[in-house]
Amino acid sequence: MFNARGSCAHHNTDLWGDTAPQDDWQPATTWTQGLAWLVMHTYDYYLFTKDIEFLRSNFDPIKDAAAFYIDFLTDYKGWKVTNPTTSSENTFLVPNKGSASVTCGSTIDNTLLWSLFGIVLEVQDILNITDSSFTSQIMTLRNKLAPLRQNQYGGIMEWIEDYAETEPDHRHVSQLIGAYPLAQITSANQTTFNWAISSLNRRISNGGAVAGWPRAWAMALGARYFNSKLVGDSVIVQLQQGCRSSSMMNIGSPAQFQIDANFGSSAGMVEALLQSHEWLSADSSVNNMKAAYYNEKGRITLIRLLPALPIAWATNGGGYAKGLRARDGFFVDIAWDSKGKLTSANITNSKGSPAWVTLGGTQIGKSGTIINIPNSGSGTFVKLASGKGEQSVISVL
Repeated sequence: MFNARGSCAHHNTDLWGDTAPQDDWQPATTWTQGLAWLVMHTYDYYLFTKDIEFLRSNFDPIKDAAAFYIDFLTDYKGWKVTNPTTSSENTFLVPNKGSASVTCGSTIDNTLLWSLFGIVLEVQDILNITDSSFTSQIMTLRNKLAPLRQNQYGGIMEWIEDYAETEPDHRHVSQLIGAYPLAQITSANQTTFNWAISSLNRRISNGGAVAGWPRAWAMALGARYFNSKLVGDSVIVQLQQGCRSSSMMNIGSPAQFQIDANFGSSAGMVEALLQSHEWLSADSSVNNMKAAYYNEKGRITLIRLLPALPIAWATNGGGYAKGLRARDGFFVDIAWDSKGKLTSANITNSKGSPAWVTLGGTQIGKSGTIINIPNSGSGTFVKLASGKGEQSVISVL
């Protein structure tokens, strides 16, 4: 279809699993990033489990997804861009021409490809795969993707140009995929972090994030933004407005069942209790902490305990969560008191991986609540000294 190597999938499919465009609705039809999005889950599974054989047996789809873009990407103002594409069902205003949806190099595409290319490079290192030509092509393309930029509303630009929004209350927030579920936008870079917060606030203030999967996404983003009130309010919206016997949290009622809001809401609630999507560089120390991202060798997972706990979850004596999982093979039990303060946390290191631990939403390298981990030390950020199968008990000083 595109005279390109590798593989791609569009936004929708049919009974036979066809990956070609399935309809003629332009705000969605020409989006080619379906496979790029799906293989992210493969790698995320590996990050949680460290199952290297699973990664090895599933690397081909990851590589094929990346290979497609070697041939598909085109040039625009010095960047490499997808063309044509959309920003998931949204539309923009073209001066003197009305609304449009088809564009090139949308922010969701750039973010997905930045992560995908980084994952490919990282997995090749993990699996000891040497492919110098492919590696060089991927690195070149990754460096030529358009960066995150601020739009006229103070948020993150959604399209390749700073177009005005047709629907400021749109249900999607595709430009924020780098904040959740991916890990490009974190508080380590306060500039892009604040833009991302502004984008979500604008959607909500204009009536967006309605009950259903849009509110589940807002809940998860709220957790990543350390906004406990937004998380708590979103749970109430889902329970009061989204639980319909005929649609089970889908948008509208009656409606066909979708699982998005059900899984999405539970995922957002867990993000409020535990996060592990951030990394620190291999040479980070207490006095010299640096954020790390995909394809940075030796990076170490950062585990955040109770980053966005709603106070309503702490009333009537506090609460607890058991059996939570953090990336790099950690199992976490957490308990908190009636004021939402950590009382204890047990972290079991199932793989013997290193990790840093902090409490709440403290920015990397900044001062915050002091925690204590026996045999590891005390501080705002503490590096676990546990081995495979060992448990660490975290308390607040």
